[in-house]
Amino acid sequence: MAGQDSPGYPAGMSTTPPYRLLFNNDATNVGGCVSPFRPKGGVFTDERLAASIEEAARAGADCVILAPGLGWIPWWRSQVAGDHYHAWQVRTGLELDQYGRYMVSGGDMIATHLRTCRRLGIGCFVSLRMNDVHMQERHSTGDALSIWVCRFYREHLDCLIEPQHHQVAGYYNRRGLDWGQQAVRDYKLSLVREMCAYAVDGLELDFLRDDHLFADTVPITERLSLISGFCAQVRALLDAGPGDGAARRHLSVRIPHDPARHAESGIDVGQLRAAGVDMFNCSGWYDTTQRTDGIRQVRAQAPDASVYCELTHSAGFHPYFLQSIRYGTSGNPRLSDCQLYTSARQALEAGAHGISLFNFVYYRQIEGVEALDAVCCEPPFHALTHLLDRAFLATQPGHYHLGGTVYFRQVPRTLGPAAPESFLLETMAHPHAFAARLRVHTRMPVGSDTRLSARCNGAALTPSAQTHRHFGNPYDPLVSPAGHRLAFTVPLEALRPGRNTLTLHQQGTESLEVVYIDLGIDTKEPQAALQDWSDA
Repeated sequence: MAGQDSPGYPAGMSTTPPYRLLFNNDATNVGGCVSPFRPKGGVFTDERLAASIEEAARAGADCVILAPGLGWIPWWRSQVAGDHYHAWQVRTGLELDQYGRYMVSGGDMIATHLRTCRRLGIGCFVSLRMNDVHMQERHSTGDALSIWVCRFYREHLDCLIEPQHHQVAGYYNRRGLDWGQQAVRDYKLSLVREMCAYAVDGLELDFLRDDHLFADTVPITERLSLISGFCAQVRALLDAGPGDGAARRHLSVRIPHDPARHAESGIDVGQLRAAGVDMFNCSGWYDTTQRTDGIRQVRAQAPDASVYCELTHSAGFHPYFLQSIRYGTSGNPRLSDCQLYTSARQALEAGAHGISLFNFVYYRQIEGVEALDAVCCEPPFHALTHLLDRAFLATQPGHYHLGGTVYFRQVPRTLGPAAPESFLLETMAHPHAFAARLRVHTRMPVGSDTRLSARCNGAALTPSAQTHRHFGNPYDPLVSPAGHRLAFTVPLEALRPGRNTLTLHQQGTESLEVVYIDLGIDTKEPQAALQDWSDA
């Protein structure tokens, strides 16, 4: 991608970042996940933070982005939040958690992150979450989890997006503060100012945690102006140093993959590019979505900017077959290698400059979540070196899925006998394709009254008894148990690159709830394909 000279910088200085594979580290995984460097019962330390950065760099990440906390309480040397942890202890009389103990003992996550990235020779970014709502319902309690609520939040309840949010149980994306209020923007900018004082290579503004930033009363035009103005202020802070001015410190924004969500969040790609944003990280929020709308939107509105497609560990929220529903259990089927490769190739073909990874380490067990239906393993770090290898990706099978994603959600959906239902599935050309098979996963077991017919772009599909996993996917049991699947053979000539319309019609008398759909396109030689697909 050709670079562009940046106004105010020496002639020839490009705004195009050199980074192709970004790796987000949320910091809390270091203290919460069981890993080779953090055994059960372990706590957060600088050494373990460094080890988490090292494993990403060894796997091929050329830039690690550290998100030190929720974006309310600084996990670095700060003058903004005061002595948060001491004040919390005085107020509650409780013992500090592992992160509080780390901070009061002199910890500084950004300093450790910077030192480690410099030693490894990789890009060093920090990420600030704009409106993270985790635990903010605890603002008026004195329990252990209230340690995550900062003084500013507690003292600005008049700025709440939704004042009654505490009455909603579970995760709720409207618990944040209203960015239409000057005080809220000023507080976040004060945190940015401190982060920019470190000699990091760049900063990410995370508009996905959470993507609700404004009260309903704030007009869209005002939202767009406020967010672009905030980004311009951050650009100025990055430009002010530290450093000798020989290299541009890059500004990235993490934005919704779905352009339909942009305006509500105050996002206008063109305005943000004009405000000095170099990098647009298109995110599915939590899940990997195999749509390229966000990438194409950035390419159209900011053609000289760098756009990244975010991949995660999750193929969608999927709580249907669990023994228990707890954070970190198998309600999120993990992505197989083939799904990662398919998603990466889609992004690159759509014009992505690179790939970003978010929550990638959460293939691992979260300590304290011991549900029997949680499949925990080491993340597939071996896959990272292939995510940018176009020649390799072109030879791989295609594994496409429709799961319970935040954006572009098409399932669950109930099919009745009255009329067929249509689904959109975005695929690519597979020149060496040998066969294709569609699976439809149902919430209830397939019964005698199930008479499902399927079409792809109008072509009728042939029912198949082969409902087993695609390409030996080890996480397939998380999608559905035996008896909850229907399969169809798809004629290769029925598929087309880009948007495909799948039409499903339950012609029995009882309704059928579809919770997941996936399509496998095999590119192997006939014998190998049959051996692979016979894996029960």
